[in-house]
Amino acid sequence: MSLVIPFLFSIAIARVNAQVTAISVEPVGVAEHPAQAIWVDPNSYLTSPELDTLKSGDTFTVDVFINISLPLSAGATGMFGWQYILFWEESNVNLTNWQTHIPEGWEGFSVADKVGIWNSTEQAGDYPERDGQGYHMYAYACMTGTPFAGVMSLCTYDFHVIKAIYKPSDHVIGFLEFEWVKFMDDSPGVIPMNVYNGEYRIVATSRQSEPLTVGNIVLVVVVAIFFVIALYYVKKRILK
Repeated sequence: MSLVIPFLFSIAIARVNAQVTAISVEPVGVAEHPAQAIWVDPNSYLTSPELDTLKSGDTFTVDVFINISLPLSAGATGMFGWQYILFWEESNVNLTNWQTHIPEGWEGFSVADKVGIWNSTEQAGDYPERDGQGYHMYAYACMTGTPFAGVMSLCTYDFHVIKAIYKPSDHVIGFLEFEWVKFMDDSPGVIPMNVYNGEYRIVATSRQSEPLTVGNIVLVVVVAIFFVIALYYVKKRILK
């Protein structure tokens, strides 16, 4: 992981002379965020019903959006590369699908596009507090194309809720959190980014409201058969 940062800087130097007019992309419905920002969208269960009252078995979708606005550093016309890691609690949700995006017209390569369970001993000792969490590491470097300015999604994520909470237990607040955020412009220079993590809420339900699964039915049948057999042998011993 530590190799990616100097790699992006080397690409930046190669792109010094590739300054062209930046494009702007503004998707409908994205909440306003300050310039030079990265955020999870929808961002919070407090403002987005689709992230609230989640239960085991539910699914939800979020995007990682960015807003790159001019002016940037001296001589820069836009962004040309990035890196970030998105973390989540693997005991709460599973990532079922993800789809990365790049600005239209870009040609380059993905330095990192990896999903897994974080183990700091395998990651140069970085972020030991994240051990056991799910993560997506995404880094991309543009070689040719228009430096980007505007608002766009870098990745779309589909999550499946696996944590079941039953009353009288309280709800659980889960987080989608960024680490290792670095964005580069074509000057070359680092773009300071405002970072906004996401949060969702898994609510407690009554056990009676949970659907009867095949596993539960099998368990009930096995217990009933065991009880009948045990009762038969008890009666047989009494009759003797």
